[in-house]
Amino acid sequence: MTAQGGDILAWLETAITAREEAARSVGYDQIEAVDYLWGTKHLLLRRGVGVKASTELDAALADHIALRDPSSVLRRCAADRKLLDLHGGRGHGCPAHDYDGDLDEFARFYNHETCPVVQHLADSYGWTAGQTPPAEGDHVT
Repeated sequence: MTAQGGDILAWLETAITAREEAARSVGYDQIEAVDYLWGTKHLLLRRGVGVKASTELDAALADHIALRDPSSVLRRCAADRKLLDLHGGRGHGCPAHDYDGDLDEFARFYNHETCPVVQHLADSYGWTAGQTPPAEGDHVT
């Protein structure tokens, strides 16, 4: 895994920014799934005070989309940036598993080491252990 102060942080910044841009480009602030006919749903797309209804969708798909509406994505990105502020780029201590797999209630991470919180956060954005950082111009998804 890459050193804490290096590529993984830059990769995460790019990944979070890409999700923020995608959420903002949708053009709606909130998306809500509402019951329709015979077990289906449609989406209510909200922008300010305006509301638009989508076509009929499978209920599970509508719920999935609504749970990932732009406002929730932006909230998640903001929370992830707060975690990076606490755990990325500088020495600190936090709970972590030691080499034996036991939980060490206070492990010290120095500037050149990657905190497990940063590793787990990167995993949630698609980073894989040992991954090389994307080349300039690569699209992070």
